[in-house]
Amino acid sequence: MRLFIAEKPSLGRAIADVLPKPHKKGDGFITAANGDTVSWCVGHLLEQQQPEAYDPAFKKWSHEHLPIIPQQWQLTVKKQTAKQLGVLRKLVKQAEQLVHAGDPDREGQLLVDEVINFFHCSGIFKQRSAEATPVDRVFFTGARVLHVVPRRSCVDLVVGQCGVSIVTMP
Repeated sequence: MRLFIAEKPSLGRAIADVLPKPHKKGDGFITAANGDTVSWCVGHLLEQQQPEAYDPAFKKWSHEHLPIIPQQWQLTVKKQTAKQLGVLRKLVKQAEQLVHAGDPDREGQLLVDEVINFFHCSGIFKQRSAEATPVDRVFFTGARVLHVVPRRSCVDLVVGQCGVSIVTMP
């Protein structure tokens, strides 16, 4: 089965519209007559671990711990999107090929990249081209670069958590 992972449900539905009919709609996915399946992210399905996940000592703010910069960044499942991540987990296990259908901008790439990396997917992917219409872009074949822009969320966490702790500590 070929699995398209779209950035958002509206794009997932647009992709499904050009796939062979009839469609079977499931909870969080659509399967085409030829077996191709389209699913999607609903915003960020994952979030950065809190500092105390790296070291329990980080739970209590202290100047000695700053800045908190983990050796290996870790993501965790967001409670409000866990159901959709579960749908994607099941579909990824069944897929023979993944089609990365995140928008070609940084955030769109990151949403789908995070999921692909979280599930430790490897192999050949298809990636959208920026020159075509939104649905046509899905069918461009190209090499996937899995580490597009994950660092922005890491920087956000460091600046936010360290900045807040510095400002609020006596």
